[in-house]
Amino acid sequence: MATAIAGSNIINGILFVIAANEPCPMQQTKEHLMIINFLGIKNAIIVQTKIDLVGKDK
Repeated sequence: MATAIAGSNIINGILFVIAANEPCPMQQTKEHLMIINFLGIKNAIIVQTKIDLVGKDK
């Protein structure tokens, strides 16, 4: 986390990737979202992967 915060002055946006077959939010996901909020990053693209591994009921 310290590396991400140290380089935050050059961050214009983020690419947030979440696996559909994992529980959400996981602890690390929560931590990353808190850091993104703390840094005031407004530009984001959220990608959900592995959607083919879960049923339509999820």
